[in-house]
Amino acid sequence: MGLRHRPSGGLKGPNRRGRGSETDRSTGRDLPGGVLRHSPVAMGPRGAAYALKVRLIVTLPGIEATTAHRLAQAAKGVCPYSIATKGNIPFALEIAS
Repeated sequence: MGLRHRPSGGLKGPNRRGRGSETDRSTGRDLPGGVLRHSPVAMGPRGAAYALKVRLIVTLPGIEATTAHRLAQAAKGVCPYSIATKGNIPFALEIAS
């Protein structure tokens, strides 16, 4: 049996494909359609090697900024990528308005 990509991070639903809505797994709350995630990655020199830096920009239309930040932080806590790279790759979380 091969491995299959399963997007995670606390959100689930058909919106990853650009339609429908998503649900926050921690609260069961339906999130509005139009949830966007964008992750610019920078690479630059660090000593004799190169290093990565990641910035995650999340847009949650219709969700108050404090609530959006809390939801995104909760998603980060269960994200396999975030867990695997914690302490190894600088990471910034930004809530877009």
